[in-house]
Amino acid sequence: MKFVRMILVSIITLGISTSVFATNETEKGELLRIAKEIKFLKSEVNRIKSLQRVDDTESFNYQALISDLDDVAKAITRHVNTPSRQPKKVNPLILDYDNLH
Repeated sequence: MKFVRMILVSIITLGISTSVFATNETEKGELLRIAKEIKFLKSEVNRIKSLQRVDDTESFNYQALISDLDDVAKAITRHVNTPSRQPKKVNPLILDYDNLH
């Protein structure tokens, strides 16, 4: 659980810190690579979600994780495609994956 949060926070931090100054093609390419890796992580989360037991009393909120990964990837892609120095509205991340709500 903490590992998932650590990965997500690392991706977000890397995406935000580099996206602020993504002015050249190399940076943009790296940002798109991160977005692509997030897409891969989403597919892995979906694969693992299929292993979840229906009667599990300590369920993991896979949908919240998928939603957070989606939001981060969309923000990165949006910045690469239409960079702007103006702040963009970004939904707060859920970051609560312990149980279904």
